[in-house]
Amino acid sequence: MKKCLYCHTPIEGKAYAHKIGYFCKETHFDAYYRSLPKEKLALFNA
Repeated sequence: MKKCLYCHTPIEGKAYAHKIGYFCKETHFDAYYRSLPKEKLALFNA
């Protein structure tokens, strides 16, 4: 089962998918992305 990387709740139905992982909503993706250090952001954007 997919879990949101930000709030860790199980995702049932449609998820917001990104190459980083799955999120229950787009705002959780934004919050998770902003919390990452610059070194990790460079890995995801490569």
